[in-house]
Amino acid sequence: MNKKYLFIALLALTSCKKFLTPDPEKNAIQSTTVFTSDGSATSAILGIYTSMMYGSLGSTCFNGSLGVYLGFASDELNDFTQRYPDWVKDQVNYTGYAPNYYLWSTAYYTIYQSNAAIEGLTASTSLSDSIKTQLLGEAYFIRAFSYFTLTNMYGAVPLTVTSDYSANASLARTDSAAVYQQVVSDLQKASVLLTASYPSSNMVRANRYVAQALLARVYLYQQHYAQAEAEADSVLSGPYQLVSSLQGVFQKNSNEVIWQLLPVSEASQNAYDFGWYTPANATSGPIYYLTPSLAGSFEAGDKRKTSWVTAYPYMGTTYYYASKYVTAPSAAAAQYNVVLRLAEQYLIRAEARAWQNNLSGAASDLNAVRSRAGLAATTATTQAGLLTAIAHERQVELFTEWGHRWFDLKRTGTINTVLGTLKPTWTSDAQLLPIPLKEISADPNLTQNPGYN
Repeated sequence: MNKKYLFIALLALTSCKKFLTPDPEKNAIQSTTVFTSDGSATSAILGIYTSMMYGSLGSTCFNGSLGVYLGFASDELNDFTQRYPDWVKDQVNYTGYAPNYYLWSTAYYTIYQSNAAIEGLTASTSLSDSIKTQLLGEAYFIRAFSYFTLTNMYGAVPLTVTSDYSANASLARTDSAAVYQQVVSDLQKASVLLTASYPSSNMVRANRYVAQALLARVYLYQQHYAQAEAEADSVLSGPYQLVSSLQGVFQKNSNEVIWQLLPVSEASQNAYDFGWYTPANATSGPIYYLTPSLAGSFEAGDKRKTSWVTAYPYMGTTYYYASKYVTAPSAAAAQYNVVLRLAEQYLIRAEARAWQNNLSGAASDLNAVRSRAGLAATTATTQAGLLTAIAHERQVELFTEWGHRWFDLKRTGTINTVLGTLKPTWTSDAQLLPIPLKEISADPNLTQNPGYN
């Protein structure tokens, strides 16, 4: 799959000048040719997955880059290289082709591809019913995942569900609540269309549980706690289980993985995260390392500190870096990029139960994650105490994964208190990323977030 579909991603990314209005001749997924056979239609969807992963750090939204950049923006990571001081200071550069531009633009290109696929699949009369249903479910899921990521980074964003470039050329921003409605609608459709079985090996494409896992997160963010619990229930009743050994969690055949993305670089068979955190050799400096606040947040005896964090002495100072991914890029394929996994579902259900005053159920779910980490059961017994304990558990379980910490600080209303204490340059406006200037210049109806004009 890596090389076979790599050319699709390359073609998709060669003309990325204005992602809301791609050149119709160069970028359109032509339904008259692509969606006439099961094979070509499947290739088109596989091409979307491939384009999501293709690129180096900061050149795409979906290859794990969010773990780095939103780790800088929150309280997780420092930058020894001093390459991204704007992210560490939460004064993100929004001119030129800085990473912020690519996070926005590649997400929109993925949405464009999904819209074109949904249109082509819906109109096609020559596909087998099972393939058409599966591919439609995947396209709806990918679009939902893209919009969920965008609105949590930028707030109100242009909402388009069509590949019509003329209609998309002058879109204004849509309130996050409406974007969330679209995300929920797409995930509900995907949950119905997709089957419980994966359409390929290694959990690299969406099935029903993938859609439900993301829907559980979306409902939690919306404070729809009963719905969040119900969706997490479905996933936790599925074929997954917490891996007893922490070293096995991020392996490509892990029973905990719900969805992961396949690396597509010609030079790498494994997740790119290894190279973003691991020093090049024993004498080189650290790269992107854990902040003292994160490194010091693990309880005594927490196996995640010894299994997923590596101490690195360098020139008289001990740094700590994330080591969830330990397989070098050129090694045999062992670790793909994990996006959704079961531990998060336990923590989603724990939080949803706590808000509904099911305190024993919340503690049980929280303790499932704590027990795997070698920790005793929580001592929290009140709603407030459990919510605090769950927030802490999310911090030490999901660190450097897909911006979880950044999103958690924002949705719980604690971001100003936490980052205002740690960062002298912090302002409340920084909790939304700036809209790239190139996109604003191209769209007369697109406005900037407060604090960046």
